[in-house]
Amino acid sequence: MKPTITPLTRNMRFVIVGFVTVMLVACSSDSPVAPIGGVASMHVNAGAVTATVLGQNVAIQASVTSASGAPVAGAPIRWELSVPDVLESLGDGSFRVLKEGSVNVTAVWAKDPTVRAAVDVNVNAGLLASACIARLDQSTAGAAPKCAQRRVVVRTSAGT
Repeated sequence: MKPTITPLTRNMRFVIVGFVTVMLVACSSDSPVAPIGGVASMHVNAGAVTATVLGQNVAIQASVTSASGAPVAGAPIRWELSVPDVLESLGDGSFRVLKEGSVNVTAVWAKDPTVRAAVDVNVNAGLLASACIARLDQSTAGAAPKCAQRRVVVRTSAGT
């Protein structure tokens, strides 16, 4: 006896084939990050950065690594600043120093915001002032002048 194919049976085949196709596509991924149970990680190139000049550019490199340890090429990274007025974000991990202070800079993977890493940036833009005193009446002829160095912060009338 030959099985009878009704429109309902034919439609059921399309539904099953469509479901299997959707499941195969959903389970595959061209991303190296494992879709189930895998944990990616973020790495920054330094633990702490010190800037000493206002207007200086500071570069921080960050990369995302898959659960298997492979780099995730082209991973979109956004940056968060704990104190927004110390550094200005120029994009792609570049920042301009605006004023003295400390700021925590966090690299965040845009695809998964739980994947993040941070670096502390300290801005100490004080000037290193040197003063040398040479007295004409020094007891030893040809003696080196006595010098002192001290870090000073020069402030404008605006207080910055």
